[in-house]
Amino acid sequence: MTGFGPVIGRRGSGLVDQALFDVWTLIHIGSATLLWWLGIEPNVALALIVGFEIVENSGIGYAVFNWLGNNKLIRSIPIIGWLLSSQSEYTGDSYGNLLSDIIVGSSVYLLLYYYA
Repeated sequence: MTGFGPVIGRRGSGLVDQALFDVWTLIHIGSATLLWWLGIEPNVALALIVGFEIVENSGIGYAVFNWLGNNKLIRSIPIIGWLLSSQSEYTGDSYGNLLSDIIVGSSVYLLLYYYA
């Protein structure tokens, strides 16, 4: 994921996950949809969405994404490998990306919960 789109509050030295919306936004939409489909209650779903972003942007998240991005076996899987190809030097999301991930995931979940 190259740097594109507006960036708010850049973190880290790279361009990875610095835009407000990136290809990973689709993953957050899908995970929010999965939480709704599984029947997870709204307060638990929102806690999971926020909690994931906290863990993703912590030392544990950096280590996991860097390991995945450098793992040749995982990178050989067609779509997953493409997604993770830029994660070998993951330094965290920009603050704008972090907030947009939470807003997108929460909004999708709540729209499905109340209107589907």
